[in-house]
Amino acid sequence: MAPWDWKAFVPKPQWLTPAPTITRVVPGHDARLESSVEYGEQEVVPLQIRFSSEMDCDSIANNLIINSTTETGQIAQLNRSSVSCVLADADPPKHVGEVATTFIFNGDLTGVSNGVHTYTVNNATTKDGLLYTNARDRFMFRIGQSDNPMVFPLSSNYTANLLHKDASTGDLYIAPRAAGADRFRYSTNWGSSFSDWSEYVGGNTTLEKQAWSGTEAQEWTGEHVIIHYWSAATGSSEHVQHADLDRGNLPPRRWPHAHVQGDFNQWGYDKGLPSDMAQSSQGLWEFDIEAEWPTRGIVNVWGMNPDGYPDKSMAFGDVDDDHVLDW
Repeated sequence: MAPWDWKAFVPKPQWLTPAPTITRVVPGHDARLESSVEYGEQEVVPLQIRFSSEMDCDSIANNLIINSTTETGQIAQLNRSSVSCVLADADPPKHVGEVATTFIFNGDLTGVSNGVHTYTVNNATTKDGLLYTNARDRFMFRIGQSDNPMVFPLSSNYTANLLHKDASTGDLYIAPRAAGADRFRYSTNWGSSFSDWSEYVGGNTTLEKQAWSGTEAQEWTGEHVIIHYWSAATGSSEHVQHADLDRGNLPPRRWPHAHVQGDFNQWGYDKGLPSDMAQSSQGLWEFDIEAEWPTRGIVNVWGMNPDGYPDKSMAFGDVDDDHVLDW
């Protein structure tokens, strides 16, 4: 036996065959796929569902429930003519107690639009009809363009071509490409306030600029918008996208400005010492500090408020000493 391996021996009359289980799906759960077609078009996504036991192929196909959240409103479908099932010695266990794959269900999903897609395997049956998964196994994948924050939230949280200005009216508007979202809201004052949540339908949306007040040092240049997207399928509203109007060759910005407050300047109260950070051409926020080591400090986006006290709405420190800013 391999290290940490184990076996359980039972009398044959008392042996119970384990219930089947899903061992793997391809694409993997919550996989992020870059679309191979234009925005608004449909494509085919091959699907694999792997099991620990030989299953009834028709039972899987008949009990596969597909839901799609897309801008086109189109729901993906299983192409029944593409369905095939094979016995396979795949996915050898890498860990003690891991369940191996012995059966693979293959099929193509057609009419797949950009967005978020889920598929549920509802109580699949073994080939002999004696055992069931006794579960509703739900899996998800996202597919879209590289600038879709619902699919690629880390790489598309800043988009250059999102915010525009109507030349005739002077109104700001956005042209989001966030297929997969159910609702959205926006802020034109760097998150100081947000609009109400609205249904996401795509296309252009005219923005209503929100009121803002503060000191001269807290003001910013240019127009900026922050958009939050909510999705029922993903269960999250933490899909965030920033955009500027006519930023040109300047680096992306996700803060209007930043200030360093700490022991060296009495946490912002000593206004005789500079605290403004500067954004480099690479987009990094930088500040040269002269203080006795070790010293404490925080990054405060808004700095000092009109009442003379430090702002507390966007102050970042490192309370657990892991060298990562905590909000």
